[in-house]
Amino acid sequence: MFEYTKYFKDPVHGYIGVTESEVKFIDNNAWLQRLRRISHLALCKLVYIGANHTRFDHSLGVLYVITKMIESLHKNSSLESILGNLDMEYEDCLKNMRLVALIHDVGHYPFSHPLELIMAKLIYKVENRDLARFTNSLLKYYKTHEISNLFILCKKLKERIISLGYDFKFIFCTLHHKVLEEFDKSKSKVYGNVLRELLPSEIDETLELYRKCNKEFEILHKLIDSDFDADRVDNLLRDSYYAGVGYGAIDIERLLNNLYLRLHNNQYYIAFDVKAQGEVERFFLARYYIYRYVYHHHKVALFDEAIRRLVEKLIEKKNEIIKDFFDFTFGKMKDENALTFDDYMVLNEIYRNRALIEDDELISSLFELVFQRKDKFFSLWKRDHDYISSIEFGSKKKFVKMTTEDIYETFRLRRENLGTVIVAEGLERSLREYLKSQEGLDTLISVKAFSPVPSDVYFHTGRERVCISEFSPQIDSLDKCIVMKPPFYVYIYCKDCDREKVKEQKDKMILHVFTAYLKYLSENFK
Repeated sequence: MFEYTKYFKDPVHGYIGVTESEVKFIDNNAWLQRLRRISHLALCKLVYIGANHTRFDHSLGVLYVITKMIESLHKNSSLESILGNLDMEYEDCLKNMRLVALIHDVGHYPFSHPLELIMAKLIYKVENRDLARFTNSLLKYYKTHEISNLFILCKKLKERIISLGYDFKFIFCTLHHKVLEEFDKSKSKVYGNVLRELLPSEIDETLELYRKCNKEFEILHKLIDSDFDADRVDNLLRDSYYAGVGYGAIDIERLLNNLYLRLHNNQYYIAFDVKAQGEVERFFLARYYIYRYVYHHHKVALFDEAIRRLVEKLIEKKNEIIKDFFDFTFGKMKDENALTFDDYMVLNEIYRNRALIEDDELISSLFELVFQRKDKFFSLWKRDHDYISSIEFGSKKKFVKMTTEDIYETFRLRRENLGTVIVAEGLERSLREYLKSQEGLDTLISVKAFSPVPSDVYFHTGRERVCISEFSPQIDSLDKCIVMKPPFYVYIYCKDCDREKVKEQKDKMILHVFTAYLKYLSENFK
């Protein structure tokens, strides 16, 4: 159907074809080309040595997967009513959805997710009051890279998108329907002011299109951002391949051939035919495994925390770096500067300014960890067994188990944005004070929380829809698996003390963690 003019040879999907207009969009585009220098899994490569793939690789992978998704949905007639309501041809929908896939990650900061948390804390410092209120409101349902995507799309990519014959209003509504939905609900003047600045000549037509087809854009967005989407499919396949783990051995063709979009109570939803139950279960189990044993590996979590704290300290000492983050987030950065706003720039800035952070012993040790892999940190638990075996002691076991579940509830419904940071930092302060007073030790915490049970994907039995977790005991059980240990790691700084001595006192220190947690709750959530 499409005439591909170039092909990327991809070790995950094989040959990924791109059209002439896509080549023109990709080449000489600073905002897309910089993704070649943004690690998809941050410093995971210091643990899983093959994990050197980038956000650019992933973006092409999502383009490939969304193409297969749309083609499959077209064959089984799932798109008919959606295309009819949009008054859009199938070929135009596919063309524009491929571009949505290409640009869905352009807002990522260097090292991808770890540095997002920095911007979540800094965003209130925006001088423009409307902009500050707007972005703070977005943090309720957006991660900071999604906020960056919004501004970059409108300020840096819009002209190129329109000039190449794409439907900018369709792309905006698909990627950012939540912003339009919030504006429609609240009638906020702040939202209106910012949106008119971002879409000076398109705002009225864009709002009219969204209001006419809001449920269509909501489901198209879910093909890029939901519990089962093109983004997560490529994540699982690509991250498994490069990390060298076997979780990506999924029959994606069978999944997509049994994928449907259904309408219930005037809302579209993603559904699978029940005959694909086995492969659907394998997908969500594999996703659970890759989170637990790759993304949330105890050492990967430590490296994520290390790079975030090093950059935070650098910003604290060298304030002008904040300008780069703000300029990038709000689409004010020049193209030539965007090209170098990447992992290498951040590492270079940290190394060149290392003298500024030497006054902080903990931060200096994190510098040595990142650049030399000199590890002075002991994790109180690494795997489920380490944690479970440490709480098997008498009357304290029930107390610790109940508190673990309570802690998980504190984090599980939060995305890794400002809310999570505030709770984690508060808990860490309480724990550091307690451990220093009790044991004379310093510590840090890295939060790694996620919900493994899908909430917006269903099986269709022919007569009714059934949520996957209700239909499959295996999927439903993942919630019980995830609370076997807290959604964070606690690392003891071991410079002046013997690591073996800390290891011997691990059980007692885990009790200190829960004592500090209860103290934090009593002081902050009365």
